[in-house]
Order: sequence, then C-alpha cells, then structure tokens
Amino acid sequence: MYVCVCNALREKEFREAAQQNPEATVEQVFEALDSRVECGSCQVYAKLILTEERDKAKSPKPTATIPV
Repeated sequence: MYVCVCNALREKEFREAAQQNPEATVEQVFEALDSRVECGSCQVYAKLILTEERDKAKSPKPTATIPV
C-alpha cells in the first residue's frame, strides 16, 4: 500500500524509516527517504504509522519461555 502517492512511498519503506528513528517527525521521515511532503493528503496516515512505530519501540520486547 502507498503512504504517499506523490512520492510513490510504500508503507513498508515508510515504516522502516520510522523504525530507524521513531521520534522523527513526518517531515524528517520523508527527508530520510529523499522525499518531501507534497500535497499533504498522506500526513494523517503517515502520522498514524509514526505513532504505531513509536508505540512498538516503547513496548517491552516479548521474551520466549521454555517449558520445563
């Protein structure tokens, strides 16, 4: 799925860039992808992705337990 049609940015690559710096702004993630916000219609979805990635980064990593 595309996050930004103007820049042809897919959700996967946007998420990966957001994971690299979860505290980045939408504009900073676009910069990391050598793009910039054009028409702005993607910003709501882009902010949602950033929020999801921030939440993932803050939540504790699950640990596997081995039954004894």
